[in-house]
This record gives sequence, C-alpha cells and structure tokens, in this order.
Amino acid sequence: MRYYSILLLSICSFTILQGQGLLLPGQSVTTNCGISLASIDITSTGTFLGTGDEQGYPITLPFNFTFPGGIVTDMLSVTTNGYLSSDITDSGPDFTNDCPLPSSLSSGSGSRIYLLHDDIEVSGGLYFQSLSVPHPTKVGLSSVVIYYADIGHFASNAGIWDMAIVLYSNGDYIFVYGPGNTEDGSGSTTGIQDITATSGLLFLPCDTGGQGLGTSLTNICVLGAAGGSPIPTLGQWGFMILVLLLITVGVIKARQPSKEILFAE
Repeated sequence: MRYYSILLLSICSFTILQGQGLLLPGQSVTTNCGISLASIDITSTGTFLGTGDEQGYPITLPFNFTFPGGIVTDMLSVTTNGYLSSDITDSGPDFTNDCPLPSSLSSGSGSRIYLLHDDIEVSGGLYFQSLSVPHPTKVGLSSVVIYYADIGHFASNAGIWDMAIVLYSNGDYIFVYGPGNTEDGSGSTTGIQDITATSGLLFLPCDTGGQGLGTSLTNICVLGAAGGSPIPTLGQWGFMILVLLLITVGVIKARQPSKEILFAE
C-alpha cells in the first residue's frame, strides 16, 4: 500500500520526502518578524483568483515548495476558508475548522497550511503574485504572496479584515494579519498538518479568542530552512565596507599621476 500511495502522489505532480517532519530541518516558529500587511498588499498588482464562499483556486508557483510532511510541489490550492492545500483538486469545501490538530478532515484533502481556517467569505478577492519580500534572516530567496482581501466570517458581524501568507523558495513561510477580526481566533485554527491527518502542529490555540490577530500579533513566522545566504551582521558589514574603502583608495592612488621632485642646484 505504501508504494501505491507514493506512485499516486507522483502522478499528481509532487513527491514525498521520506522521513520529513512537519517542520523542515532548522525551522522554528516565532512571531512578529517584521513583515507588514501594507508592504505586501498586491490587490492592485497581483493576479485575481476569485471571491466567494467554499471556493478553491489552483495556482502554480515559480519554484518548488515543501509542504508540511514533506510534499514537494509547485502547485497548490488556495481556498476561501483560510487554508492552503497541497492537493490542487481541493475546491475549498471545508468550512468546519479542524480543531485540535491533527484532525480528520471533514471535507477536502491534502497536506495543509492553516493561515486561519474558519467558515470565511471572501468579498474583496484572493490575489497571487511573485513578489520580492525580504526574508528576515536570509538573502537570495524567491518569494510569492497570497493575499486575502476583505474577508469575514460567514453570516457574522465579526468584522472585515485582510490577511496574507508569504511563501519562500526554501520552504519558509510567514502569516501576516491585518486588524478587524473581532472573533480573534474564537472559531478558527492556525497551524499545519500532514497529508495523512495523523500529525499536526498548532501555532495558536484553536477555538480560543484573544489572540491579538492583526493587532499585537501581526506575524507568525516559520523560518530557518536551508537555502539562501545569511544576512551579514553589523560586524560583517563593517568589515566589507572597510575592504571596499581600502580598494577605492588604492584605485584612486593608482590613477594619480606621479610627481617628480626637482631640486635646484
């Protein structure tokens, strides 16, 4: 059965990395790593995917991305109910948030990244764009933004807000929340789960309000996977600047005409 499952997943245009956990080696989960929602607002520049309730939109990334549990794919489904699925056929029907994780899926499929899983309606639109978003600790990584505009809980007066996720080419990702979600986690799930629904990791307590989403908590950051180059420290920058200055002085000196000193007899 194991080999048939691997064959089926390969046919679906992704592979399984055997032995992978939910987090990639080196990754850890932190908060508020400096990405603002305004800096990644792609509602005027990104590709419009759609709006609605219980919808899923397949997209193709410009790089392979490693989903929780080790699924590597350049295709995924963006759903209106606040989760990403590694299964591009997931049409977004799962409006009952999975709580706690791991949890059997009430509908839909795939390995999942739960940005904020709830019964959500998207009125402003889902957008997708390749965008150079500075990684908090590394340089040289490609990135994409998936943006949720003007969303709210179904049949609720619990506010309207925006949120987004940044995916990096090394498998890191950052959740970004805007203010306005007055339920503030009381009916939602934020975390990750593998394709078998036997291993899950909550980033916030599910079905628990008072999370500060979009106010005191603007980012959840899953960072540290291999790839890219470390951002130089202040000391490293200082050393590089000193070397550049010495090179510049040397070039200037080399270009100056030599002067002969004449002595009167």
